[in-house]
Amino acid sequence: MKDFDFDLYFEVTSFTFATIVNGDWIPKNVRGNVFTTEITNLIRNSKRKQKIFFENIQAKGPDGTIRTLNSVNIEIQ
Repeated sequence: MKDFDFDLYFEVTSFTFATIVNGDWIPKNVRGNVFTTEITNLIRNSKRKQKIFFENIQAKGPDGTIRTLNSVNIEIQ
């Protein structure tokens, strides 16, 4: 965090990626903090105005506590 008294590092431990393809809801659960090849392909093949959702984001803080973060929703331009 900028201008904070000390650095805080959080590591994402899991999340759910989701999008809609041809009218079908496609959720993908991920353990860790790296996109799978399948998710990368879904993002690469997204269409304009398509929405992508990152939900159920879990992150471990410097004290080892797992926290749930807010969802992130993106619309492809």
